[in-house]
Amino acid sequence: MPRAKPGSTCACENAYGEIGTRTVFFAKGQRFGYQEVTRLTDGQSVELAVYGKGPALKPVLRFA
Repeated sequence: MPRAKPGSTCACENAYGEIGTRTVFFAKGQRFGYQEVTRLTDGQSVELAVYGKGPALKPVLRFA
C-alpha cells in the first residue's frame, strides 16, 4: 500500500471484489496512490498491484 499520510482517506473504484477493483488513497483531496486487484482465484488467493509515489515498491503482492 502506498505510504499512509496523516488525514488520508481511501475509496473503492470499479466493481467490488472483482479483477480491476481499486482501493484509491487520497490526502487533502489529492489522489496519491492505489492498489488494484489483478488476479483472483475463487476462495484461494488474490493478487494486488500497488502504485504510488515514493520509494520503489515491489509492485505485485500475492495472498493465498
